[in-house]
Amino acid sequence: MTRRSVAMFYQVHIDPIPSARSIRPIRTLARWITRPILLAALAFFCGFPLAGFADPLENWHRRDSGTNSDLLSVVYADGVFVAVGTNGTILSSPDGVVWTARSSGITVNLNGITYQQGRFFALGDEGVLLTSVNAIDWKTSFLTPTFLYDVVHANGTYVLVGWDYIATSADGETWTMTAESGPGAYTVAFGNGLFAYGGENGNIKTSVNGLSWAERLNELCAIVKIIYTRDHFFAVGCSLRSFSGSSGYVSADGVSWTLIDDLVEPDQVYLGIAEGNGTFVAVGYRREPLKGQIRTSRDGLTWSVRDQALDGVGLNSVTFGENGFVAVGDQGTILQSDPSAPPNVILKTNAASYGPNSRLEVDVTVANPGGSTAVDVYFGVVLPSAAGPGLGCPGGDAVAFITGASAQVTCLSAPPPTFQPFASNVTLPGALSPTTLSDFFSYTWGATEPPGVYTFFLALTPVGAFADGQVGPSDLLAAGAQAVTFDPEP
Repeated sequence: MTRRSVAMFYQVHIDPIPSARSIRPIRTLARWITRPILLAALAFFCGFPLAGFADPLENWHRRDSGTNSDLLSVVYADGVFVAVGTNGTILSSPDGVVWTARSSGITVNLNGITYQQGRFFALGDEGVLLTSVNAIDWKTSFLTPTFLYDVVHANGTYVLVGWDYIATSADGETWTMTAESGPGAYTVAFGNGLFAYGGENGNIKTSVNGLSWAERLNELCAIVKIIYTRDHFFAVGCSLRSFSGSSGYVSADGVSWTLIDDLVEPDQVYLGIAEGNGTFVAVGYRREPLKGQIRTSRDGLTWSVRDQALDGVGLNSVTFGENGFVAVGDQGTILQSDPSAPPNVILKTNAASYGPNSRLEVDVTVANPGGSTAVDVYFGVVLPSAAGPGLGCPGGDAVAFITGASAQVTCLSAPPPTFQPFASNVTLPGALSPTTLSDFFSYTWGATEPPGVYTFFLALTPVGAFADGQVGPSDLLAAGAQAVTFDPEP
């Protein structure tokens, strides 16, 4: 088959019969993908009922921390939750339910906890830095007489931030103060090739090496937490622009930052933000009267309030682990959401191999045991590797993305923003039990299709996950695939 005929084989066009669309080889019998099947498939993803499903993020459970100390920071890593707080408090838990106090050997406040390169780092007042490989045994060091808050590792460099203090290290043990010294940094993250720290006066600054920093934002109050997920930075804190209230910002590149309107509220501050299984959670407090606050979002831009009646205590930090969120706060408060497991996708075909005139049928089953989330749906088929060069994919990675009206042939190595979704911004309800659409896709094979392995797939991603041209670990919520073979001369 020539390059031209191979390419035309995969062209999709509107058939003269209005009720059908076809994918067919040039001058051969039509292979019908009927309009009713496409409409049913679209309805499968766009027509989920939104009522009657329980959302795990509506239910948060108080856990016994065994302490009255304020808990200031929490992280999940290496199979364990670790929380730190005032008076040198360190707690750990394998599941977020049962917590055990660990000896820190100090009495000063611990302001932050993070996990980098196989070690936990707990940072506190008076320049205290604790490290541990198991969250049980802690090594103590003192860096400088100031408040320390956060540390991150990337590109062979640790960057540590505190009050009037920023330091770098090659090994996480020997630290060198940089020329940049403040005014005060509470949080640091890495993404898109940049370190980004947030701090007092609403400052957000970025650096490629942790040594020289460029100011990107100045909002007068404070940026308390920055995370990098879904190929974006997200920052929360307070802002004098909202009358000493809360604020949130998002950035795709770390350079330009956009205010998140839904997080601008008077008399409120958000101190923590985390993301997992397609959902964001932000925590903080309302000032008068003091009351802990939880908000959730599917995209980090539009937020919903979760009222947990937390009178008299604020929430300071949140993390995701064990398929749920754990938030910590004042007076030893620990809250844990119901499990929020990721969606699941299964593809099943009616046979493993096909010949001419045989009919392929693909069934799709989707489940979402976790919280409601918005997704983009990608459906298509990875074509036989031998067909790749003839379709402009010398690496043999040709793929056809099937949409509701056509198909797009490209290479898996092409820029992700060029991939065409089957459906966009679809609401996947929480607590969705396995739901199957039989004959989601059907196709009758001819005799001129290239022989080989065809891998059908369906993937769910956060909305707009590929827009920035990068593919990260959080860009794929669920995927199912099924490989079949075609032999024109069985």
